[in-house]
Amino acid sequence: MTQLVESTVKSNEKYSFRNQRTLATLLTKLSNFPKFGLAVLCAACFGVTVAMTKQSLSHLSPLVVLVIQSISSIIFLWSVILYQRVELPKRSVVWRASLVGLLEPGLSYILGTVGLNLTTASNATLISVSEPIITIALAAVLLKEKISSPLINLGLVACVGVGMVASPSLTHITLNSLTGDILVLFGVLCASLYAIVSRPLVKQAAPLVLVALQQSFALVLFVLILGISQFLDHSTISFVQIHFYSLFLAIISGIIGQGVAFWLYLLALRTSGVSVTSLYLTLIPLFGVATAYVTLGERLSLIQTLGGGLILIVVLFISQLPEAKH
Repeated sequence: MTQLVESTVKSNEKYSFRNQRTLATLLTKLSNFPKFGLAVLCAACFGVTVAMTKQSLSHLSPLVVLVIQSISSIIFLWSVILYQRVELPKRSVVWRASLVGLLEPGLSYILGTVGLNLTTASNATLISVSEPIITIALAAVLLKEKISSPLINLGLVACVGVGMVASPSLTHITLNSLTGDILVLFGVLCASLYAIVSRPLVKQAAPLVLVALQQSFALVLFVLILGISQFLDHSTISFVQIHFYSLFLAIISGIIGQGVAFWLYLLALRTSGVSVTSLYLTLIPLFGVATAYVTLGERLSLIQTLGGGLILIVVLFISQLPEAKH
């Protein structure tokens, strides 16, 4: 009996070690992924979760979705950190990294989600096109990054491509959506500032730890605002009425869109400049539209297809620039 127990324990230890080693190998390969691939994978994760978030919002409020996504993402991130036994940075870095979470996903996601409820998805997409340009400008001013003319020109062409992808619903722009547009714009500004502030931090701590700290801080903000909104509305969240499929989508989109995507983003920032990495994010609407085509049955128009092709060509040219290779 004793031998059986010892054999079982050893077997479990081997299984646990094998799982841990497999995860470590996967994470190591991902960390050593080509710079171009990291940024594209990041955009794919962000884009794919758009459709999942849209479906979950049909039965859950925006703030509830944000809280669920954050919780699932944080559990995933800290689980990986514990498996990997990743070393935590100094306390001063921990506090600075956590406060950066106030910008994104904190304020950026809150402003973007609330703004999206007041405006159209196309409006929000078009406004988000300004993020690479804002980020490039901030990188040049605050980080003193040298921005080449080809990079600026490609950024402008990419903006045209994203505009073409979002163009079919432009006729629905109304004055009533102005407040939502402004909120989305402020959310984009917060996202650009996040990229600038995070750039120095990725050299002081592991990107995985930075993402976990930032999102843990943002979760506190989300829960606080959700609690205040529930108090002001004199209402409570009924867990009995929660749609489980929407809950499932919120959990999965949180892991992919907040956990994996932000981790890949910081990995890309560590190996590439802020300006180059930000331009790859113009792929997000393309992945979002493609996912909506498959999962939501939304069809692409000719101008959307041409716009998507234009974005792909721009990204291909960006990958060949000296800034993207060094």
